[in-house]
Amino acid sequence: MRFRELLVLILGVSIGSAAGLSTPFIDVQLGLVPVGKTISVETAEGKGMWINNVGDAPITVELLARVPHATELKANAAAIPSATWLTFSQPRVTIPAHRSVLIPLKLKIPNRRAFRGQTFQVMIWTRMIPENNQSMQIGAGLLSRLRFIAR
Repeated sequence: MRFRELLVLILGVSIGSAAGLSTPFIDVQLGLVPVGKTISVETAEGKGMWINNVGDAPITVELLARVPHATELKANAAAIPSATWLTFSQPRVTIPAHRSVLIPLKLKIPNRRAFRGQTFQVMIWTRMIPENNQSMQIGAGLLSRLRFIAR
């Protein structure tokens, strides 16, 4: 198959309406977080993480906490030892077109003296989940950073 035929084939596939995500939760610093206690992550925007659907159709998104790579670490932060420290009340949610949802986040640092005084970082990967009825869908994703100091 020649390039021109392949290009026509790709362009001929229906990809549906425009989709997109945004969030003000990009690089968040919490400050002091007590070890051994579960806290709600609160920012100036609210208790949790706002996710905005800037597209013309409803979308389903999935949130995943992950341990950052060394190249993603900022300002003397260490990677969290386990992504299980951060949990989401709704790890998967459908957002109507041109609407926003607030996803509550919970953070719990295990009660270990060795963690006290350390700055940690966790990454939050927010990604669109393809719909089953779409022949092809171009998804979007967001990568956010959350930093905090264990107290």
